Order: sequence, then structure tokens, then C-alpha cells
Amino acid sequence: MVNSPPFSFITFDSEDNPLPYYSIDDIAFQVRSNEPVIAVRMLSMDGMTLEETDDIIFEIPAINESTFFILPQFTLTPDCFKMALIGNNGVIAESNTFVKVKNKRYTSQLKYRCDENQFDFIYCPRFLINSVRLPFYLKNPQFPQNQTVYIEKNGRRRVTSATIGKEYMLETDYINENLHRKMVIALSHDIVYIDGKLLTKSGDYNIDWNNYNTVYGEREAKATCMMTENIVARNSNCGLICATSDFEVFPLHLHFEAGDQIPEQEKIFEVWPLDLIFENSG
Repeated sequence: MVNSPPFSFITFDSEDNPLPYYSIDDIAFQVRSNEPVIAVRMLSMDGMTLEETDDIIFEIPAINESTFFILPQFTLTPDCFKMALIGNNGVIAESNTFVKVKNKRYTSQLKYRCDENQFDFIYCPRFLINSVRLPFYLKNPQFPQNQTVYIEKNGRRRVTSATIGKEYMLETDYINENLHRKMVIALSHDIVYIDGKLLTKSGDYNIDWNNYNTVYGEREAKATCMMTENIVARNSNCGLICATSDFEVFPLHLHFEAGDQIPEQEKIFEVWPLDLIFENSG
């Protein structure tokens, strides 16, 4: 018997939610079985075997069933295929359908994991990660800023600290409630990569049920949420000033107009404080 984790996009049951893929590298998943999984087979939509691999199957034993982490190493990229888990006595179960996308513009590769076992997934050992391509994309990058400013006695404003981040709007295509739920779970993991960017969900996941499509009697809607890139630029203004040696690299005359009298270098900090040098040179 085979069981997929309840929030896995890649399933081995009767429910077939087709998933896009651009390359086989998009696919990494875990599945539970009470019998050994010795290979993974690529099947055409009429059930013919296209390819089989046993290269990357990592087993995590348990009392009643084992969890198998599978990273397929297929070389073929057909328009559509399913995966079959192979046991000692043949096919154990078949996956949902994968559909090749020619243009990945409106899909994204989503990789996610936690630092410990969470959401009914196994993440120990810590190299285990889920990967799937889904119909969503990032758009409208923004650069949120947080800064503090000090006003000096002469009225000059000085930035004492500043951080500049980067965030995106994530927007899904029309998908059903089940996929939305799995999206929220995936985006709530400790580590989330979207097309190679390390991101964190920074707002609510909002589903627009006021504008929906009906597909085979099931409602599908778009959703949006904000994703923040885990890289920031900082200005800490720690108070350190340039050493005298800096003026050996950038000669004093560069800080003055031609014809200006240049103060003696040993008096530079008495006559021309550093902030005035740079302030008056522009």
C-alpha cells in the first residue's frame, strides 16, 4: 500500500491533478509504502514503459511503512507522462500526470523543506527537499525601505541606519481549493526557493473566490500573496571614518576645485571635517 503525505502535490491515488514540468529536475518527492520501492518507471498515457530508473531512492525505515525520497533521473521529457513505483512484484502505484510546458513564463519551480519533520513530511536527514513546478509566478518587485534619520544642529540630515529589501507579488493561475491548501502549506515551510530565489511568505495568502471558473463542477480561483527575498542591503553608519591613509589613495586636490588652497594635510581634520569634504566636493 502506498500513501503520499497529505500535503504533497505529487500523489499516488485516484485523484489526478495534472502538474506542469519543464525539466525532470523540477520533480523531487517523498512517498510512504509498506513494501520496498526499488525503481521508478516513466509511463506514457496509454501505459507503455518509456524509461525506468533506480538511481536516486533514499529509504527512511519505520515500523509499519517506510518513507522513500525519490529524485527521478529520467532522460526523456515527453509531452505527458506518469510515474509508476516499482516493487519486488511489479507496479505498486501510479502518480498523477505531468504535462510538459514549452514556455515556463507563467509557471515556477517551487522547492521547500523544514529544519525538522513538519506538515507530515519527513525532513531528517536535512538534505531532503520537495520540488515541483506549479502554475504561479512572481511579479511587481518592490524594494521596501526602513531607515532612521538624525538631524544635526546645522539642519543637515544624516542617515543613521537603512535597510533595503526586495519583495514580490506571487500570483497563481486558476487552481482548485485542494491545490490552494497545499500551496499555503508549502509556502509556510522554513526554507522556500522559487526559481532559485530564497523567499519567505510575508503576508496572507488571499484567494479571490469572487472571480472563479468552474472546471468539471469544481471551482477554481486565483490567489496572491507577498514573498520577501531573504537578501537585504544595509547601511549601518557605524561611525567609523576614513583613516588618513585614505587620502593617500585619493589625493586631497580631488576634493577641491582647481585653484582652491589645499590645507596642510596634518590639519585636515581640524580645518576640513570629513563630512564637509564630501559635502562640498559635489
